[in-house]
Amino acid sequence: MKKVLPRKFIVYGHLIGNANHPVAQYYRYPTEQEFDALVVWCEKMGYAFVGLEDYLADDNRKKILVTFDDGFKIVKEILHPYMMRRQLPYMLFVLTDPLANPAFTIPTIKTNDTTAMFLSKAEILELKAQGVHIGFHTRNHTKILGSDRLTDESIKDQLTFPKEHDELFSKPLCFAYPYLAPENYGLFDNFMSDVLGYRYFFDTKGFRNSKGNHFFRVSIDIEKNVTRKNWIKFGIKRQWLSSLKQRSG
Repeated sequence: MKKVLPRKFIVYGHLIGNANHPVAQYYRYPTEQEFDALVVWCEKMGYAFVGLEDYLADDNRKKILVTFDDGFKIVKEILHPYMMRRQLPYMLFVLTDPLANPAFTIPTIKTNDTTAMFLSKAEILELKAQGVHIGFHTRNHTKILGSDRLTDESIKDQLTFPKEHDELFSKPLCFAYPYLAPENYGLFDNFMSDVLGYRYFFDTKGFRNSKGNHFFRVSIDIEKNVTRKNWIKFGIKRQWLSSLKQRSG
């Protein structure tokens, strides 16, 4: 797609490398080879894969920021070694409830496997020490709704990481909404920024222009029924064309 992709954008996924992972009952996730094909395709188009600080820099470079959500253990096993070999920076948004409960699962993941699915605290710290920017993704993957109120202590808890895990999180502090943020996300962004000290917020919703310090991301996960060759490129192009239609409409 030579003429349409924006100068810079952010992609997000959950894992690469295991078609049998419990999460993969909902979406298809790339193998290492498929993810590498995406990287090569983007680099051929002149994009550089950069870290957060570089992405925020106001210049005319074509660049992509890669982010992964939830903190599945397979990220360290497969994704991280690949990213280190290719010298590609990335961000990882983690949950904190799995740190105290290795058998924790996200409610939408149906599995009887009690094997630890998420990274341990020591593993997250190891990734951080190797340059991965660690952000917060709520305590237990709670979806923040527009009807939620900041007077509700349980909602405040989901936006606030436990103090005993303070060392996990990179500066500047970043937060990624599970699923997608509510339309009135500014209410929650402002609270987290003014009261809790977060600097940047990450959403889904595809190719949208950032709103101040609130950024939108493009998915590299795709529906299970998509079987075509080069499906990640297809998914990115489809999201871009969808955004163009929304703007023209």
